[in-house]
Amino acid sequence: MKITRPLFASFIALSLVLTGCGSFFSEVRDEVASELGISSDDYYEYNDYVDAYDSAVGSLNNYSDLINEAYDEMDYLEYDLFYYTDDIDYYEPSVYEPTFTCLFEMYSYDWLKEVTASPSYELTEDERQRLISKADEIFTVIDTTKENCRDLDRYVSSQDYKDDDFARSQELVDSIYLNMDAYYTLHADMNDLLEEMFEIYENFEVDPNDPISVGIGNMRDDMDLADAIFDILDEAYNSGELTQSAELEAAYNALLASGESHQTDPGIWDEYTLDYYEYFYADLQDDFLPASKVAMRAYNDGNWDDLDYAYWDMSDYYGFLVDDYNTYLDMSGY
Repeated sequence: MKITRPLFASFIALSLVLTGCGSFFSEVRDEVASELGISSDDYYEYNDYVDAYDSAVGSLNNYSDLINEAYDEMDYLEYDLFYYTDDIDYYEPSVYEPTFTCLFEMYSYDWLKEVTASPSYELTEDERQRLISKADEIFTVIDTTKENCRDLDRYVSSQDYKDDDFARSQELVDSIYLNMDAYYTLHADMNDLLEEMFEIYENFEVDPNDPISVGIGNMRDDMDLADAIFDILDEAYNSGELTQSAELEAAYNALLASGESHQTDPGIWDEYTLDYYEYFYADLQDDFLPASKVAMRAYNDGNWDDLDYAYWDMSDYYGFLVDDYNTYLDMSGY
């Protein structure tokens, strides 16, 4: 069964969700199957663990994939808008022109649109309809955002700002930000709904005799510790107080020790699954833990600027851990 849990992605309580399903991971699976010289359909027979697949959990994972992928696109677009509006401040005709390229393109849009329109019948009818309704609202916002994004791209490419002194630009930028706000609200709502349903349907337990299962448990435990670090930072930003230095240091030290213990291969025999286990612990040791150390130092020093930068670095690096974990699940068939 797939393991799903929230991943903090911002201070406004948005979250990504860990999941092993989704077309991105299907693409990875297809590549592996090709290398093995078998069809992608036969890959499931190659992998003994597919028998553990649970339709209700798998269906919920599709909605997790939807908000994960949509969040990524919104995040990329927000960066693009930041640099575009910064360019406007430095605009000088024929000397410095603003640039904007709309890169808002969900990789799995069609597939996600299809599977989220028909969730598993292992869910109750009420649960199915709630999921479908939330997904429809999310796709509506995605479509509007993409349309506004492309309009702004054409506007900038044709340099129409020279005709209206950026008036249309401001309208489009404002509209995109409103769409983002609407999406973030829907994202949080969907995440809450998924957590509620996973509590009902998720039944995975670590099998100590199965190295692949042990690997899942190891990564899950370490992400729980990473969440503990985020919880302390969230509390600091909500309260404006830095009063949990001891707790932060304890969480960091626990993760440091746990990561060191868990990074050793528990005996995973599939090379593709093992790759992503090793990627996870390389990202933990080389990126997330150093960023956590910087955050802890800033927290203890009361340096809000450094703490802010460290938090966002940690968020990015935790995203790497999620990607590694998700692909590990897909490779192993859970």
